Amino acid sequence: MSINNAAKPFEVKRYPKREELPAKVVPLFEALLEDLNDSKGKPFGRKWKNCGHYKQLGDNFYHCHLTPSHVVVWKIVEEDGVTICKIVYAGTREKVPTRSK
Repeated sequence: MSINNAAKPFEVKRYPKREELPAKVVPLFEALLEDLNDSKGKPFGRKWKNCGHYKQLGDNFYHCHLTPSHVVVWKIVEEDGVTICKIVYAGTREKVPTRSK
């Protein structure tokens, strides 16, 4: 997905496979991806609960709970003048990364 606007291009890159998520969580993941695209990676104040900075990984990391047991983690970076929202994890809370690699 990408948005082209006059200010600055923005792109969402999806790394985890959606097939790794339970079928009931996939529509929530897809809706979050849309909101990430629309909000340039910061969907705070929308319908998402427990959504915000993920300080354990660093300043540019964010997270959102899709369900009480499923989490998405992303990082916002600049590459060649394009702001990119990289999805780095989508899965259960038990396996969520706690350190940046």
